[in-house]
Amino acid sequence: MTTISFSHLPDDAILAEAHRVVAHERQAIAQVIALLMELDARRLYLGEGYSSLFAYCTEALHLSEHATYGRIEAARAARRFPVILDLLADGSITLTTVTLVASELTPENHREVLERARHKSKRDILLLDSDGQSERPARSLERLAFRAFLSRFRSYEVASSSGCDRRECDRSVRVYSFLRVPGLASFSTRNLTTLS
Repeated sequence: MTTISFSHLPDDAILAEAHRVVAHERQAIAQVIALLMELDARRLYLGEGYSSLFAYCTEALHLSEHATYGRIEAARAARRFPVILDLLADGSITLTTVTLVASELTPENHREVLERARHKSKRDILLLDSDGQSERPARSLERLAFRAFLSRFRSYEVASSSGCDRRECDRSVRVYSFLRVPGLASFSTRNLTTLS
């Protein structure tokens, strides 16, 4: 096993190496998203014995559920809007950004919304309106956060269709999402039809 250590490097070398490695990571993430786009489009996971892309990512690629949700959502958004891959690769947007704006993107607004989302924090993204121009009033944040949650849940529904127990789905969705969406801690998958 190789131990990674940079303790021998001077300060300026550490700073330069951090920038280099992060740039490499961004390129790798964009490549993973591009590969997942093809895996999904060709349904290659079926030939490998997995019933869904989610199952393939978590069981064959050993990605966490959280990482899988974000990457699948980004891959599906990037299939519709390929510019997302370039923006991920150059660090203009993050996977979090993609998951937050994916449901808002249309053929008409995607370039503008993605441009406005460049180098923005999660909070700033939540304030962007779907037209990419104005900021949402504060009272709209809860609704947008809930829409982001629903988008995540729909990704999870894909996973659950491959045999995930509903109690496990509820638990995992709660653990992942509700920490980020105050006031929804009692939400259950049973409520989806009435709240979406």
